[in-house]
Amino acid sequence: MLDNMDVETIKKAVKIAKGKVLIEASGGVNLDNIREIALTCVDFISIGALTHSAKAVDISMKIREVLWVLVIRKQELILMRQKNL
Repeated sequence: MLDNMDVETIKKAVKIAKGKVLIEASGGVNLDNIREIALTCVDFISIGALTHSAKAVDISMKIREVLWVLVIRKQELILMRQKNL
């Protein structure tokens, strides 16, 4: 794990460790510098900006009564009312 390293330090670390261990660059990675970091040949890149900069979405988990179901019987698709099952 190469955390919060500048690109030159990442290059040096990759030169030492490549082929011996899997290398991940993390910390300080953003959409402006990810290409330059990728060119260092690290194996993985973690970019927190994808999650901590995402906007929140308000969703609901309300479940409504199921009236119809799609059933597979003898290789046929059958649409049935829930009470007929």
